Amino acid sequence: MYKNPKKLFVFILLATIATLFNIVLVLLFAGMGIVGQIIALLSFILNTLTLLYLFVNSIISIVKYISDKEKKNLGFHILNLLFSIFSIIVFIVIYILAIGLVGLVLLPFL
Repeated sequence: MYKNPKKLFVFILLATIATLFNIVLVLLFAGMGIVGQIIALLSFILNTLTLLYLFVNSIISIVKYISDKEKKNLGFHILNLLFSIFSIIVFIVIYILAIGLVGLVLLPFL
């Protein structure tokens, strides 16, 4: 689970980009009936677990850095942790905005 911090940063960056595409796909699939909703739910859960895995992996990376004898690349370890936290915040904020937008559109029909 301990990775090179530069590779972990690239993996977190790709996961963040995939999260943005996944949000669009989840919103599209959610309106396609029961099969689309199941696919959207599975995609949402997989994306959430991936972001949480990267967050835990970055925390483990910092803990292993503390016990490492060579102590190099501290900047990348901290950047990985901050970027994984940023990815989770972006994930949460965009989903809240999407739910609010849908609620706003459907408000006159309630």
